Amino acid sequence: MTLREKTKRILLATILAAATPAFAVGADAMASLRPKAVEHVGDFCHTGTVTMVCQNLDFSLAERNGRHHFLVVRKQFGIRVGEIIVAAGECVRCDNGSVLKIARRVLHLGQELLPSPEKVSIAELTKKDFLYKMVTTEGTLVLARRDEIDTAYIQMLVKDGASIVNAAFMASTNRTIDAISLLGARVRLTGVLMQGYGARRNISNYLSLDPPGGFEVVTPPPADTFKVPELNLDSQYTPEEIVQMDPRRFNGVVMATWGGNQLMLAGKGSRCVRATLARDGELPVAGDYVAVVGFPDTDLYGINLVYAQCRPLADGKDFGFDPKPVEVTLRQLLTDGHGRPRINGYSHGRLLRLRGTVLDVQPSLALFSINDDGLTLPVDCSSSPNVIPRLEANSRIEVVALAITETDSWRECIALPQTRGLRLVLRSASDLEVLAFPPWWTPARLTATVISLLVIIVLIIAANRIINRIMMRRKVSERTRLAVELHDSLSQTLAGVACQISAGHDAIDDDPKSAKELLGTAERMLESSRTELKNCLFDLRNDTVDDPDFTRAISKTLTGFRTEANISIRFNVARSLLTDSTAHAILCIVRELVANAVRHGAATRIRIAGVAADKRLRFSVHDNGRGFDTERRPGPREGHFGLASIRERLADIKGSFKITSRAGDTRATVNMTLP
Repeated sequence: MTLREKTKRILLATILAAATPAFAVGADAMASLRPKAVEHVGDFCHTGTVTMVCQNLDFSLAERNGRHHFLVVRKQFGIRVGEIIVAAGECVRCDNGSVLKIARRVLHLGQELLPSPEKVSIAELTKKDFLYKMVTTEGTLVLARRDEIDTAYIQMLVKDGASIVNAAFMASTNRTIDAISLLGARVRLTGVLMQGYGARRNISNYLSLDPPGGFEVVTPPPADTFKVPELNLDSQYTPEEIVQMDPRRFNGVVMATWGGNQLMLAGKGSRCVRATLARDGELPVAGDYVAVVGFPDTDLYGINLVYAQCRPLADGKDFGFDPKPVEVTLRQLLTDGHGRPRINGYSHGRLLRLRGTVLDVQPSLALFSINDDGLTLPVDCSSSPNVIPRLEANSRIEVVALAITETDSWRECIALPQTRGLRLVLRSASDLEVLAFPPWWTPARLTATVISLLVIIVLIIAANRIINRIMMRRKVSERTRLAVELHDSLSQTLAGVACQISAGHDAIDDDPKSAKELLGTAERMLESSRTELKNCLFDLRNDTVDDPDFTRAISKTLTGFRTEANISIRFNVARSLLTDSTAHAILCIVRELVANAVRHGAATRIRIAGVAADKRLRFSVHDNGRGFDTERRPGPREGHFGLASIRERLADIKGSFKITSRAGDTRATVNMTLP
């Protein structure tokens, strides 16, 4: 082994040892959508000559054995074209499936002159293996624009005969190519044939150019692009002959436009040509007479012009083109005589009149669908988007539209292009007539209404059940309360009456005076029982306890006393603060105090006031009656149960009771805690 070979091996080993894996998932936070390395595949070490350096510093490397590699870099290595280097690094698989070779270390060995680029035709580029080799080729520029996917690239299509090559080079944002001024120019391209670029990793091979030397204008475009031979539609051409033609011109009337760059022309003899403009722009309108220059292409339905330019002509009425629409149905367009699906190819380029129902209106795409007899076709109204607001789903319409078959272009490798579908193109707003708007009771609206009614009925039934349960609970609670009151007051009072009468009966012979007192007590107890029973019946017949205005509820309860005294009420307590049992207890207490003031105190003026604050309720009943001795007042033994029943009610609701009395001034005060 020579000293040079030993030195080279040592250098390679050093490079490989230093080339530690450095890939990381999601390292580039500024480009979160760019492919990211997700798997380390292996390491590499290549020795060769640099054949191209991209503006982003990626480069291609040619080994002595003829193999070529494209290496990605993450930092500057100072690499120049023609330099002999040793590059070592790692292979990583990205999250989009692509595999990249990332150079981590570079050793500069020397410099050599590169051989001249190999001259090849565009047809040879598409058939032979020139991948990663420096080549030069010539053709006619048919398209040049900034790439809409990778805006750092200028994208071009160059045509030579039937063959087309895609070329691209990186350019700054202030550098572009005027597509219109260069269309039709003969250009020479020099670069390395690459496999995909940027987001277009699955594109067919393309030429990566190194401007300015990589792009040269050999023959400028003609001063008048439209001075080219006219397209002869009377001659018979094979598909191969059509796609190899140079630019041709066609004069005719615009039948329809769509898609921003598509138009259908009708020339003399009603011959139709479809044209695809090289770039989007202001399209002519239906009825304009124009000249179109482009490269002939075919989809086997006719000759089309692609990468075309268009300009208006002065007068186009000399051949009297006035097509009459043919009335057809969707079934005639989309099925055969046996009802099997098919596309009627004879409809291509024909003006049709048909009726149907509007489906699937898409304003953002200026598109809607027409349906008839279960069949549907899209209608493109991009040239007259003002018809969209007039449309409503399920409307019945009549349209006059141009039929266009959507078919792939013929290529040598595609002997029979597939027809993907049929679309109708509206020429203007006047070609659409709404025959009938949909009835309000559409199936969708009817379904929604029925569902809404069912939901309302279910809610009503549920609410009714809830209310019934609440009312039932109230009835049970009311019955329980009345039963307790009848048992605790009326029943016990009547039992006391029976005892008083029995005792009076036993004493009537021996002690008539005592018997009289006992019977008097029994009489008063019966009167108290009658009053209690009367109050219970009043509560059953009235809903005062449910009144949301508690002042009004008190007023209703005291209706029977207003003829005997002047009663004023100021009870500033919200009904929502009181439970039903508390509200009933307050009403009974107020009624009892007013009854005592009127019957026993002969009061003529009564004032009732109440207030709630800090979860406490305080109310009072003040009268101008004769008063009484609070220490020697009669009680249950004497047949007087009023004050005793008040204290019992307050004990149940955790309240307190205080009464002061003198002639002309009696005040009863109640304090309680609100629930």
